[in-house]
Amino acid sequence: LAGSLATLEDGVAHARAAHDDALLAGGPVFRVPLVLTWLGRFDEAEPRAHECSDIADRTQYPLELGLPLAALTQIAVARGQYDEAEQHAHRALLLQRLSGYHWAAGLFLPPLACAHVARGQFAQAREVLATWAETADALEQASVDLFSRWVTACERHLAVLGAPLPGLPRSEERRVGT
Repeated sequence: LAGSLATLEDGVAHARAAHDDALLAGGPVFRVPLVLTWLGRFDEAEPRAHECSDIADRTQYPLELGLPLAALTQIAVARGQYDEAEQHAHRALLLQRLSGYHWAAGLFLPPLACAHVARGQFAQAREVLATWAETADALEQASVDLFSRWVTACERHLAVLGAPLPGLPRSEERRVGT
């Protein structure tokens, strides 16, 4: 990922040197926030993603905006800011539906489903996955199916490996009073 980031940053530098917002709008600047996010560099990724939003607004070219919105969704989920994650994901979904540009859905809808699972909102998590399935290709459909099984496992308290998700009540807490 570090090599990819360096290559993307070189592309951003060339686009900035050309002083052409159109080059920025259709280029690597919209991918940088995702790579920074995947590297765990949230504090760098977040302002870069917001910069992309400004560029998209200025150029009236929102096609690539789903990518930095996916980064913002992922960051918000990782930080436990589920309401914020939902806002970013819904904006990305709206852009996807208006543009017909579907492939970014696999980058923002799974984290949104995770946010719902973390809140114990399993039906909403399944709705998010059903939305993803509407436009998923064969490879993505396999991921949708896997995520669906994960949601069911969490709902049935079958996922026992690893630390619990932030905000997700432990099994003992849920059983109290039942």
